[in-house]
Amino acid sequence: IGVGVPRGQRCVLFDGVDDLAITSSGQSLIAPSISFGAWVGRSNWALTGNACIMAKGLNAQWNFFFQGGVVFLRVAMSPEITWSATGLSPGFHHFFATVSGTTGRIYVDGVEVASGTVASMPSADSSQVSLGPFTAGLFPLAGNMYDARVYGEALSASRVQAIFNQHLTPT
Repeated sequence: IGVGVPRGQRCVLFDGVDDLAITSSGQSLIAPSISFGAWVGRSNWALTGNACIMAKGLNAQWNFFFQGGVVFLRVAMSPEITWSATGLSPGFHHFFATVSGTTGRIYVDGVEVASGTVASMPSADSSQVSLGPFTAGLFPLAGNMYDARVYGEALSASRVQAIFNQHLTPT
């Protein structure tokens, strides 16, 4: 079930046209193991359009995005790991990805929904991490986002679940 923004939290509204949030430097945001994700709110998850959650570079590093109602995790242009989001209820959902060596996992609302083999993480470069669209302006997000996170390690399933649960507890 989709949830609303927890009391006291603020979110960023992306208009689906030209809104973009980027890091000042992405040099340190690439490692053999990494985790990243955010809470994203949309009114329709079965949209046929494309929307980026978070990306480092355009295809050369790592990308986490929607395309035609499907969630994609891509590392270095490797075969993608995918999961269909068409059954999600409107509202906010927690999307998280982990990469450990050549194993990638997608979590939705604290539960692992897909896993598979990805390429090894490429060498670090200076490309920025973008929220909303890719830095090239492709796949702009029409929706809300909050609590975007990047970790330099592959979080365990229980840790991803704990991050999800902390926003469900009334404050």
